[in-house]
Amino acid sequence: MELDNFFAFFHNMKFLSIFFITILCLGQSLMIDECSYRIDFVRNEIGEKCVNQLEKLCNNKDWLLAFWDSSTRVIHNGLTATNNQDLGNYDLCMSIDENGLKGKFCPFQWATTIPKELLKEAIAVMELKNHINIPIPSVSEYQLPSKDVVNVKVGTTEEITLLGSMCIPDGCTPEEFTKVFNPYVYPVFYKNSTANCVTKDDITEMSTFQIVVTICICIILLIVVCSTAYHIWLRSADEGEPHDIIKAFSVLHNGQKLVEISRDNPDQIQCIHGLRFFSMLWVIAGHTFASEEILPLFNVKDAKEWRSHLYAQYILAGPYAVDTFFFLSGFLLAYGYMKQMKGVRATKQIMAIPLMILHRYLRLTPAVAAMFFVSISFLKSLGNGPIWVESVESVNKPCTDYWWRFFFYLQNYSSAICYTQTWYLSADMQMFIAAPIVLIPAAIYFRKNLYWVIASLVGLIVFCVGLTITILYTVDNYNYPYDTHSRLSDYLVGIIGGIIMHTMRGKTIKIKKVVSLAVWVVTLAVMIFLVLYLNDIIVHPTVDKTNYFYPIQRPIWSACILWIVISCHFGYGGIINKFLSISCFQIGSRLSYCMYCIHGMIILYNVGSIRSYQYFSDYAMIYLFFGNTVVCLILSTIWTLTFESPMIILNKMLLGKLGSPKK
Repeated sequence: MELDNFFAFFHNMKFLSIFFITILCLGQSLMIDECSYRIDFVRNEIGEKCVNQLEKLCNNKDWLLAFWDSSTRVIHNGLTATNNQDLGNYDLCMSIDENGLKGKFCPFQWATTIPKELLKEAIAVMELKNHINIPIPSVSEYQLPSKDVVNVKVGTTEEITLLGSMCIPDGCTPEEFTKVFNPYVYPVFYKNSTANCVTKDDITEMSTFQIVVTICICIILLIVVCSTAYHIWLRSADEGEPHDIIKAFSVLHNGQKLVEISRDNPDQIQCIHGLRFFSMLWVIAGHTFASEEILPLFNVKDAKEWRSHLYAQYILAGPYAVDTFFFLSGFLLAYGYMKQMKGVRATKQIMAIPLMILHRYLRLTPAVAAMFFVSISFLKSLGNGPIWVESVESVNKPCTDYWWRFFFYLQNYSSAICYTQTWYLSADMQMFIAAPIVLIPAAIYFRKNLYWVIASLVGLIVFCVGLTITILYTVDNYNYPYDTHSRLSDYLVGIIGGIIMHTMRGKTIKIKKVVSLAVWVVTLAVMIFLVLYLNDIIVHPTVDKTNYFYPIQRPIWSACILWIVISCHFGYGGIINKFLSISCFQIGSRLSYCMYCIHGMIILYNVGSIRSYQYFSDYAMIYLFFGNTVVCLILSTIWTLTFESPMIILNKMLLGKLGSPKK
């Protein structure tokens, strides 16, 4: 009686829709036997090249097995724990290249939905089969379930969604291939598009434009090598120093500048090097964790829960590093501007604005432009993986479509950004262009009435915060997370700090130890509160909390950084100052700009090269962060010596110093 019930269930349509593994294995034999018949049936609907390749598959079971084995299984372990974005076996698919038949890999080509209840019944039946030795009937005894039956089942129970990848012959489209070979009994929805399908030839193919760009980059590298070799030869022959143009591209000259340690320089604020370098590391850590969260994960539930943990703020509070960057940018600009322009008439300062902007543009653009051209030229040929081409092209598409936004620093008010991290460069350039509006009056009046200048800037900060809150409440569906006006308060706090530091330059500031300690305690308490309260905003967001917190916290954070800079510079920083002023951080600080430019490309390489599910944990992410950091340090050194340092020297040669209006 028990056996009769089992066979009755075995023939039931419901069982056919869930017993994937049995049908998949038996269905493969069925496809081989009836292959020619199926090709003849759809011959007029598929291309000639695809027909020829499918006929070859009919006559070679090993090839057919390789294509099937490279594709995603319908059932795999961890269905209820992973995010079910299966990548198949990319390398096996790419290895298929025999007798005019090449593998073409299509990631995330199909989707299906599996009811959990049917999986439970499948497990029960398979357990019964394991305990009772019953021969499995042939496939010819089965009837496929009707669509109506399947739709009713899918719509009335909890479901698991799967995204699968396919390996198909290079001459076929997914739609053509699945008309003949479609081993999945359960309804599978295909994209029927080859937009993201790749062969190994697609990785190495380059357009004429990409070839030209690659040649230009190689020419620059050749100039650097030749200039360095000539400089070394002159020194070894004791022939003196080369021309400044040779020095500009000499790794020997630029490398000495890079590793030079400055000590006891009254015009240099040592702690800023540590702040800049560690802010850069915080940015890399945040982007490393963010990139891993979008990958196929074994423990996707753990990754989602991780964001709600309070201790995760050591990563989730990474945006404060960007606020620190904005503060430092405004601080250093004001500090240098006050020194250069004090005593210069307003008309001459206004006339110097175009030259100042041009200096800034030539200072920033070469390194980030090199990243742009490397990305759109030969980056695709440097790696491979199931989602490699799709990942690179998804990043490069905004670069090629909106290149003018990239080179004119207008990306941050757009949803399509070429390398997301470069939004900061756009916002910073916009603030720099607008800065003379406050710097010129400040340079004229700060000696006469410093308090009035600072009070005016504080009032402007309050206005910017109020404007940001008003926009968030009044503009429906406001979706510009990288806007400039909401970060302007950071920049203005930095300008205030730069003016104050210039005013106190060369002076001795005496602060009572009790007062210094009290301010330090308040500063650190406020910074810790901002970091911890940000967790509540992330976990329990509301419109009011979000609209008020983000605009207000930025100038508060920057004010805390200002105290750290002032107290450390004037000898009240204690152990914090000693740590931030470690000599080697000067090198890291000089590399930080190129690190910021290229770290996104390094993370992209890691993400695009994955082959299978990843495991998310703090240890795994920290390990990956250190790997990204080491690679970033190495490449940013090359980037600095090749693209950034040469332009700094050429910039001075071509345009002279910003202080020229004094002359």
